[in-house]
Amino acid sequence: MVPAPGVPPPDQPARGRGQAPRGGFRGIGGGVQATRGGGQPVGGRPRDVVQSDRAQPQSYAFLARPEAEASDVVITGTILVYSRDVSVLFDPGSTYSYVSSYFATFFVVHRDSLSAPVYVSTLIGNSIIVDRVYRSCVVIIGGLETRVDLLLLDMADFDVILGMDWLPPYHVIFDCHAKTMTLALSGLPRLEWRGTPGHSTSRVISYMKGRHMVEKGCLDYLAYVCDSSVEVPSMDSVPVVCEFPEIFLTNLPGMPPDRDIDF
Repeated sequence: MVPAPGVPPPDQPARGRGQAPRGGFRGIGGGVQATRGGGQPVGGRPRDVVQSDRAQPQSYAFLARPEAEASDVVITGTILVYSRDVSVLFDPGSTYSYVSSYFATFFVVHRDSLSAPVYVSTLIGNSIIVDRVYRSCVVIIGGLETRVDLLLLDMADFDVILGMDWLPPYHVIFDCHAKTMTLALSGLPRLEWRGTPGHSTSRVISYMKGRHMVEKGCLDYLAYVCDSSVEVPSMDSVPVVCEFPEIFLTNLPGMPPDRDIDF
C-alpha cells in the first residue's frame, strides 16, 4: 500500500453553491468535463449544496445502481475503504463524498457534525438533511492509499460515493466510455482502475440489503410468478404419485363432506 505524496486530506467539505473544486479533473474518450464556475450540475442533475442566506438550497440526486451502471457520466465498481470491500459510485456531479449508514457501522473513527447541512434528494423525491461527517477516511485504490471526508447518508445501492472533493486532489482522469479511471499523481506511475462494465446483468439484491431497505420505509411486494408457456407436467411423470391415481385425482369432485372429529 502506497500513500499518495503531497496530497493533504481535505480539512472541511467545500462550501458555497455547489461549485466543483478547480483543477485535476479531465474527461476523455466520451467522458464528462466538470464545470468550473456557477455551480452548474454535471450531466443535467442537481448537485448537493449547503444552504446559505442568499441562495435557495438545492439537492444532490444520487442514482440507483441500475441507472448508475448504465450511465455514461459516472463509474461504478469495488474498492477498499479501511481494508473492506465496498461498492462505490464515482460521480463528478456530486460536490461531496458519502458513506452509507450501514457501512459506517464498521468505522472506528470519530464522527463530527457539519456546521451547515447538505440537502440530498432521494429516488422518490424526498429530501434528506445530511449533517454528519467522518473525516480523513482511508480509501485504497490499486494499493494507493488516499484520504477523503465522507458524509453520512442513508442509502442502499452503494456503500460509498466519491465526488469532486476527492477527484481533483488526486488528479483523476475519467474515461466514462471505457469505464476507467486514472490517478496521475506527480512522482508516481499512473494508476489505472477499471470499473463495472456499462450494463447491468442482474437486479437481484441480497436478503440483508432488502430487509434494510424495508426497515427504512421502502415498499416491498410479495409476488408469485408462473410461466404460462410451460406445459403442466402430467401425473404419470411424477414419481410415487403416478402409482396412486385413485388418491391423487386429476379433477376434485368437490369439497370433502362434513365429519365429526374426536380429539
